[in-house]
Amino acid sequence: MSHLPASEFLSIPFDRDLFEFEYETLVMSDISYTDGIYRQDDAAWYFEPRRMELELGLEYTKRFFVKLELEYDYDDRAFGFKDAYIDLDLPNRYRLKIGRQKQVFGISRTSGSKNLLTIERPVVIDLLQLDRTTGILLGKSFSEVSIQAGVFQREDDGTINSGLLRVLYEPDIGGKKYWHMGMTLAAEAYNGSEYRVKSKGNADVIDSFLRTEKINAEQVNYFGLDTAWRNGRFSLTAEYLRNQVVVSGQNDLDYYGGYLQAAWFLTNDRHRFRNGRFRGVQPSAGYALELVSTYSVLDAYEYGEGFAVESLGIGLNYYHSADIKLMAEFNVSRVGNGMLQDQSGRAILVRLQLEF
Repeated sequence: MSHLPASEFLSIPFDRDLFEFEYETLVMSDISYTDGIYRQDDAAWYFEPRRMELELGLEYTKRFFVKLELEYDYDDRAFGFKDAYIDLDLPNRYRLKIGRQKQVFGISRTSGSKNLLTIERPVVIDLLQLDRTTGILLGKSFSEVSIQAGVFQREDDGTINSGLLRVLYEPDIGGKKYWHMGMTLAAEAYNGSEYRVKSKGNADVIDSFLRTEKINAEQVNYFGLDTAWRNGRFSLTAEYLRNQVVVSGQNDLDYYGGYLQAAWFLTNDRHRFRNGRFRGVQPSAGYALELVSTYSVLDAYEYGEGFAVESLGIGLNYYHSADIKLMAEFNVSRVGNGMLQDQSGRAILVRLQLEF
């Protein structure tokens, strides 16, 4: 994208023809079979209308963008705001986003759920309490490096302020290859509010059966490293996460984990990346088919409390055009430490995703 000098940017005339309105509806429905620790008793089948979203966007001169994303709450039977922000493409390769938005952290959390390679994010992502909230995010792009910094505020049994810094290195290696390295630092000021890590073990239909103790934290510090590499039809992504929970009058708690994910298209297609996140697949011949395997570890077991879990999954994704996606996975999870130590569970997950 080209960038105008400040003088030209400020002198853009108001012209209705320069406005562009766009909208998109996303629907996800899941079918799952769970057995073992996922249920604690008999195996069971579930059908879950997972997500329905309406995304509205208004763009002016390719530099001023307003986004509203509404998500339907199946319990309340009503739509609520998911995203609501203004995105400004400023001179000298700066970008400013103001409003309710996602706090960027790593590949999996930053990528939209509709573009993920797996039905659920890897279990280690449960370490991230950074959620969608109101804030300001400023980005600056150089030739091969981009930097994003933001401040946010959310309400969760008290006001929790947070700040983050994300740095991406994306060299131009040309052709059908892609590679990037990313690092993210973030901190949340809890000021005595309750903090807790919870996980569903890659089976969303089940309540969070893996939990740490409730902690009255003063601050939570996050550190993350991520990388993505693609060579033609094959891609590899990996992340490492570490949390430091500062507790008044006690030793700090350290939680950590990571994941490794490999994907290979059986058709002549490849994944697209932008700014360290997955973009949608555009099949080259009407449809695309890929194999995906993910191994993830989360260790939130400290001083004899909490839990540790590892998960291994293999899946097959079918993309019919850019608007229809069918996903199927088999996951196995094992608890290494905690109340459910040495127990394991299995899940078969299927998702139909439609965009129109």
